[in-house]
Amino acid sequence: MIESLSIIIALLVGIGVGYWMSQKMRSAEPESNTDELQSQLNQLQVEREQLQIEKSKLEERVENSLTVFREKSELIERQSGQVMELTGASERLLAEKKALEDKLEAQVGELEKLDSRFKSEFKVLAGDILKQNTRDFSDSNKKQIDEVIRPFKEKIDSFEKRVNEVYRVEADRRSELMGQVKSLMELNKKISEDATNLTRALKGDSQKQGAWGEFILESILEHSGLEKGVEYETQTSTRTEDGLFRPDVIVNLPDEQYIVIDSKVSLVDYEAFVNESDEDERQKRLALHVASIKTHVKGLSGKNYQLKTKGQSLDFVLMFVPIEASFSEALRFDPSLYNFAWDKRIVIVSPTTLLATLRTVASVWKQEKQSRNVIQIAEESGKMYDKFVLFLEDLEKIRRGLDQGSSALQGAMNKLQTGNGNLIRRAEKVKELGAKTSKSVPDKLLGDD
Repeated sequence: MIESLSIIIALLVGIGVGYWMSQKMRSAEPESNTDELQSQLNQLQVEREQLQIEKSKLEERVENSLTVFREKSELIERQSGQVMELTGASERLLAEKKALEDKLEAQVGELEKLDSRFKSEFKVLAGDILKQNTRDFSDSNKKQIDEVIRPFKEKIDSFEKRVNEVYRVEADRRSELMGQVKSLMELNKKISEDATNLTRALKGDSQKQGAWGEFILESILEHSGLEKGVEYETQTSTRTEDGLFRPDVIVNLPDEQYIVIDSKVSLVDYEAFVNESDEDERQKRLALHVASIKTHVKGLSGKNYQLKTKGQSLDFVLMFVPIEASFSEALRFDPSLYNFAWDKRIVIVSPTTLLATLRTVASVWKQEKQSRNVIQIAEESGKMYDKFVLFLEDLEKIRRGLDQGSSALQGAMNKLQTGNGNLIRRAEKVKELGAKTSKSVPDKLLGDD
């Protein structure tokens, strides 16, 4: 019993101690949780403040972005408006351009119609006037008109003959030039062969070689198509303060320009080179030949022909070497020879290059003459048109009143027939210069000039 009681008491005591310990532990746990929560609360407060700062920054960035966005939107809106304005302006300009093109096309068509109408009305008017004059004028007036018109046809016929003759001569010249071009190489080859053979025959006689060189030069000039005494001159003397200068040839160019040609180059050393059989001696002779050419270049450069003759010379002189091979051998030995001469304003030419140069000059002269004819045709056409307008005005006056038109008719007849530059003469000159006609004045209306 006592043991049971002891056990019960021990149990009660254990239960009491356990209860006390339990209460003790419960009272300590809330205190620990409170500290932890306070710590978490503090941490959250710090994070909240940081988030608040980040929020402010984000709000500021968003506001800035919205400001930029609004500015960009306004700029895009303005540019879109400008694009629309430019597009509208472009469309308006295109429409105006199209309208102008249509208007221009219509005006061109109208001008063509007016031109055709003018020609038709003039033909009708001229026919009516002639018919009316035939019916109403007296025999004396008819005779007067016949005398006015008759020379018109004769002069027009003469004009046409002259133009046809010019065309025929020009065609013959072109044909002749083609033939000359085809034979150019053969001619040059023959000249070179004859020159070589003759040089060998002269055997070092420099005086005879000089005369022979001038003969070859004269032959080339005769085949060049240039007219002696007009487009080129030989042995022309000019006296200056430095003495008398006498170039071999002066080739005239349009606009009072000219080219000087010299043909006095020595070929003695070249002749020795050709006849020498020993190769070393041949090279020595060839070197002397090149030196002779250079010496002549220096002497010719010192004469300054281009500064001491009439007119305005080109800034160089042509030095003629009459043998093609002598020049080619000299160039082979000294390739700088041509540039040496050019630096001294001398151009070395052989028969081939000289003939080609002179043919070019002849072609320039032909073009110059043709250009002058074209200018003259244009001038005469303009004068004839002006006279023709005045003539039409007088005819219109006659049409409005034949009873009061005797003086106006006389004025028209004067412009048609009398005085310098009358219509008949102008028409004749235009036809002579190349105008093509399909009709002629009737013979019964023609008279003596």
